[in-house]
Amino acid sequence: MTADNEKTPLTKEFSTTGGDVERRGPTKVYSPWVYVPTLLAAFSVAYLLFSWGITLFKPARPTHTPINCDSVNQSSGYIQLGNSSTKYFHWYFESRSDPEFDPLVVWLNGGPGASSMIGLLSENGPCNVQSDLSLKYNPHAWNSHANVIWLDQPATTGFSVGPAPTPESVGPNVYAFLQGFLAKHPSLRNRSLFLTGESFAGHYIPAIAHTIITENAKHNTTTRLNLQGIAIGNGLTNTEIQAAHQLDQVYKNAYNISLVPVNETAALNQSAAACVHVLHQCQTNKTMCKDATACFVALQTNTSAYHPYNPFDMRETCVGGVCSAGELPVAKLLNTPRVLSYLGMPPSFHFELENPEAFAPFVDNIATSAAPFVETVLHANLPVLLYAGDADLMCNWQGIDAWALNLTWDGAKAYANTTLTPLRRNGTEVAHIRSSSLLTFVRIKNAGHMVPRHQPATMLSLLTSFLTNQSFVF
Repeated sequence: MTADNEKTPLTKEFSTTGGDVERRGPTKVYSPWVYVPTLLAAFSVAYLLFSWGITLFKPARPTHTPINCDSVNQSSGYIQLGNSSTKYFHWYFESRSDPEFDPLVVWLNGGPGASSMIGLLSENGPCNVQSDLSLKYNPHAWNSHANVIWLDQPATTGFSVGPAPTPESVGPNVYAFLQGFLAKHPSLRNRSLFLTGESFAGHYIPAIAHTIITENAKHNTTTRLNLQGIAIGNGLTNTEIQAAHQLDQVYKNAYNISLVPVNETAALNQSAAACVHVLHQCQTNKTMCKDATACFVALQTNTSAYHPYNPFDMRETCVGGVCSAGELPVAKLLNTPRVLSYLGMPPSFHFELENPEAFAPFVDNIATSAAPFVETVLHANLPVLLYAGDADLMCNWQGIDAWALNLTWDGAKAYANTTLTPLRRNGTEVAHIRSSSLLTFVRIKNAGHMVPRHQPATMLSLLTSFLTNQSFVF
């Protein structure tokens, strides 16, 4: 299932070519002293190179994977995007169940600029890294019933390299990556493909799906991708509508947590209304988008002045300004010499969980809506799953539920007539679901921004139902 040359190093490898040498005439005999000048010159050059920190030959890369708590086939490395200098890094794990027939799932973290290695090693991957950098087997990994790619994109995110990305390049670049990946894994070419992710992947995934649908319409069977659906968790997709509901969670939540003083609510409401107005202007006047993004980010974080709660999970508190301590071991592990060597990285490479360089090109894009691309998916008769942990303040479930109800598609009226009904797992209420035809929204209890981390069993059941087109009954 995997190609021998899958792990493509970031730095160039030295290679040699050889052949038969034809000798004529008698064998010549030389005094060994004739080699002395050459050897002295060689040693001098070698010494200079060494003193300058230059090596001609790299040590062999380790072949034993550092993520060794799962027995399935895996591969990692770079896919070059066409003839460009951009290379996307991925880590691929085959299904634990039936890799020859199970679907292909792509997972994306958000940001913009957040590495999907966060998802791989602390959310839904086969192993979760612990505080001591050991790895713990994840029985609820997403590769339980699917072949999964954890992909770093856009360029400059995680291990991926290339020129600064643009919002317009997201769809075409991931499309190019998939074509390159499938060229190395031809047995997956016709497999059902699902795009999944969280947070700002609420912008990424619809754009990628739109590109795939557009390219598939060209009826080129050799490059056709068998897209079968998209799933977005606590995503930022329709920023204007989500901003209008940003304070819903602040004023009333399932955990009875008071987040702002009563005497501050009027000012917050006024600030939110002004922000929604600027966001509305941004949809038709792109010169307003930078200001719109600034006000939205402020709206997301403006309650932090009143409490120490983690905005990604109000059930937790931030300690020393750190709100996502569970992710820190991920960066530590990936920056160890052993892992960098295995991945073919130079020792000087420094992995970052989130890269500001990847965030900057998307500042204006944050304020825009990707909902029209979601409508494209629905118009293509493909299912859409939206899920949200109900302890998240950043991309709360109320805002996601609201923009889903605002979509224009053939099943919109029937979907609008649905209600949120309890969903039980082993007799315990774990979520509320609204579903009709192709569109499903699930509010998941006792989970924050990263549902696979907080409710792994429930999330795996939800994902498996979605991948197999089964009803969401656990």
